[in-house]
Amino acid sequence: MQIRKRRQTQTNKFCSYAIILTLIGFGFGTADAQQNIAQQTYAIFQQNCLNCHGPHGAFTEQIVIDSAAGLIDSGAVVPSNPQQSELYTRLTHPDPAKRMPLGGQLSDDAIGTIGNWIQAGAPTWEIQHDVNFISTDTMLTVIQNHLGGLDAFDRPFARYFTMTHLYNAGEGPEALRA
Repeated sequence: MQIRKRRQTQTNKFCSYAIILTLIGFGFGTADAQQNIAQQTYAIFQQNCLNCHGPHGAFTEQIVIDSAAGLIDSGAVVPSNPQQSELYTRLTHPDPAKRMPLGGQLSDDAIGTIGNWIQAGAPTWEIQHDVNFISTDTMLTVIQNHLGGLDAFDRPFARYFTMTHLYNAGEGPEALRA
């Protein structure tokens, strides 16, 4: 009975370790919804638009897709208003001769994603990491506090794994998850 209880205690402690590691490694900033929609929009632009409307494209006199701020500054995108944005109206134009991309049409999902991006205020798709440096002392204090909460029997068996050095170096959520 006592061995079973001890194993259950060790299992519970292991779960606690996993939670703490998750908080240390991943809990200090993840991509928010606006960043996700911006990244999805940029992927659509890369696949369908940048050959013609990229910085070195053939149709740069009309719309140049170089950055979200550039699209806003040029007037091609009106943040929070897809219907007033030239980019969006050209994607949904009923006349195939005036619709982008030339000679085709984006999927409804792709057009919806771009519309949602504009509706969200056309946030930048450049990855931004808000890194609040975690000092070694802070990390060790968290570990020490956790150790202090363990039973005396469990303390010698506690092990910690941290990716704080990667977080402090500016690695993004994707790299930390990998």
